Amino acid sequence: TLSLLTGKLLDLIAVEVLDMVGDFKPQELANLLWAFATSGRADADLFERLSVKLMRCMGGNVDGGDSDTCIVGGEELGEPKPQEISNSVWALATAGLRSPGQLSMITFV
Repeated sequence: TLSLLTGKLLDLIAVEVLDMVGDFKPQELANLLWAFATSGRADADLFERLSVKLMRCMGGNVDGGDSDTCIVGGEELGEPKPQEISNSVWALATAGLRSPGQLSMITFV
């Protein structure tokens, strides 16, 4: 029963994360991708939106949005660190999901 409760809690967190994607720093995006991938609760929409945001932070243009801006709370952040990128790519591979944003990030790296 604990695993069912954990799954429901992660589903609720995913809904909140989708509303706040623009508020996360690169490390936080990588941590979220990793956490959902390791828990087996990878959601295609969640992973796509997190990947697109991380791609923008790396200077990539995925969906016609700003390609070189990683702004959180009005502050422009630098590019993600190599560890954040590698953790994110690992999370995408582990989740087994494939979408344009995710594939673009893997190709970009």
